[in-house]
Amino acid sequence: RTVSIIQKPKHTSVGLDDVTIVIVAFNSARILGKCLASLPKGIKTILVDNASGDNTSAIGQAAGCKVITLVENMGYGTAANRGIDRADSKYVFLLNPDIVLLNDCIEILIEAAETMPRAAMLGPRQLNAEGVVANKSNDLEKNSYLDEPTEMQAGGDRRSVDFLVGSALFMKSALFANIGQFDENIFLFYEENDLCDRFIAADYQIILVNEALATHDIGSSTSNVNELEMKKRWHMAWSRQYYLRKNNKPSRASWIILVNFLKLSMTFITMNKKKRLRYQGNLGGTIGYLRGVKAQDRKMK
Repeated sequence: RTVSIIQKPKHTSVGLDDVTIVIVAFNSARILGKCLASLPKGIKTILVDNASGDNTSAIGQAAGCKVITLVENMGYGTAANRGIDRADSKYVFLLNPDIVLLNDCIEILIEAAETMPRAAMLGPRQLNAEGVVANKSNDLEKNSYLDEPTEMQAGGDRRSVDFLVGSALFMKSALFANIGQFDENIFLFYEENDLCDRFIAADYQIILVNEALATHDIGSSTSNVNELEMKKRWHMAWSRQYYLRKNNKPSRASWIILVNFLKLSMTFITMNKKKRLRYQGNLGGTIGYLRGVKAQDRKMK
């Protein structure tokens, strides 16, 4: 799809009081402080603690957040919905705890949103620790123009896109509610793909705001302990099948099962435990979906 370039809008009187930050965290004490420190002083912030086993909630409370502590891990989309339900502002900015906002990120997003009536969701350009664009894609969607050495890399324009990575989503609260929020059948992964599809089907725009900047320490928002990594792989595989079939897209389940079975078999020769758990998760999630297992029945702890 050819993306359209949208010019900078004019200044708007809407400000930070019209925005609520919502952060969903799970065992994120190690990195949450940097995220909170990057937010404008005094901005309304809701932290949804997805039943963490560390002091995530305490860090949020010390920073002045309104903390919602869930008694069990409800998954990302469900937890995000609970937090956004508590917001009473025109805009919500949903963040991963491993995001750090740069420059006047929120003010730039407000300005863009105010002059784009069809824009339901906007996102900043995200950079990794090396300064390379980090929000190009997930494995189902890719904003390929971010690979191109164009003026896009230098900042200065806004683009209508089909997809935004879910780690930093600036949304108009009313439109998010009208579209049905996040699909709570999904525990983890591809929630943003599904939401983007529904916004576009309803004739709203999704906007990448190139001059709004954030850094994203990808993968640091949860632990990468092997057993937890297998659970994440299970949910990734399950959610992939659910999302593709819900949206009438080819799921290639048989091919995924075959490839992961062969790769899993090889790990008993190479004795690579990490890869073995990865392929077990991929197989388990795909087969689990086909057998009718619900993602919410496989909560992560």
